[in-house]
Amino acid sequence: TVGIEVACGSNLFRTQGETVTFKGFLVLYSDIAEDQSSEDKEGKGNQALPPLEEGAVLKNLGLDSKQKFTQPPAHYTEATLIKAMEEYGIGRPSTYAPTMGTILEKNYVVKDGKYLKITELGKIVTNLLKDNFSEIVDVKFTAGMEESLDEIESGKRVWTDVVDDFYPSFHQQVENAMNTVEKVVIEPEKTGEECPLCSSPLVVRDGRYGQFIACSNFPKCKYT
Repeated sequence: TVGIEVACGSNLFRTQGETVTFKGFLVLYSDIAEDQSSEDKEGKGNQALPPLEEGAVLKNLGLDSKQKFTQPPAHYTEATLIKAMEEYGIGRPSTYAPTMGTILEKNYVVKDGKYLKITELGKIVTNLLKDNFSEIVDVKFTAGMEESLDEIESGKRVWTDVVDDFYPSFHQQVENAMNTVEKVVIEPEKTGEECPLCSSPLVVRDGRYGQFIACSNFPKCKYT
């Protein structure tokens, strides 16, 4: 990591650059590198700086003034989501792939290119869990439980004690949710086209293998 300070009259300009000398395991995280290179093009990332010497006189090749607005965070890719899980202490290398498989298989997210984008179903499930299981749907709880499981494996804690600490309040939350949570019906999205068999509107439905287009007159009409 290299930092440069350039004096110009009474003004001081600073910039910082990074050069990877050995990629190591990062060679596998190609989409993270792509994300960083795209940030570099927008002037937000750490670019490689040219070799300079202290006291060198630099020539101004030009000024490019840009107005910037705060942008929402980029959608996760599989690699950046795993990186975030590592930072929060959630999951283990053996559980990363099954976690990705589950959220895709359950249609909580869909892949748009390399990005993972949350579906309407994913939003509904997330909000229901946050509203009814706030103590559990929390990264600190998950990381703490992972640590407890490691302590059980190493013999530092007894598994029945961990379950005794966790289960009674969890069971009560399940009981409350069973009594208070109403069934959520997700209205299928209309495509604007008509069924070629019965002229009813065609809609987008969610199935175990992803989304598909079907007739809204199901089960009378089974067109897909």
